[in-house]
Amino acid sequence: MKKDAKTMKEVAECCTKFCPCDDGCSCTNSSNDVSCRNCTHYTKKDVCDINLYAEIMKNHNF
Repeated sequence: MKKDAKTMKEVAECCTKFCPCDDGCSCTNSSNDVSCRNCTHYTKKDVCDINLYAEIMKNHNF
């Protein structure tokens, strides 16, 4: 499963749980810096801790 910058941006734009905040607020993906790497759910091990990355990849045919 590819995790390049373009794909991570596309996945984050489709993610309903994307949150760039550190405090757990209910942010949306309307920021200019949308990427999984900027999401609180994306861990230092390059994994979405709520398992949405793979699901979005599959459902949107990235």
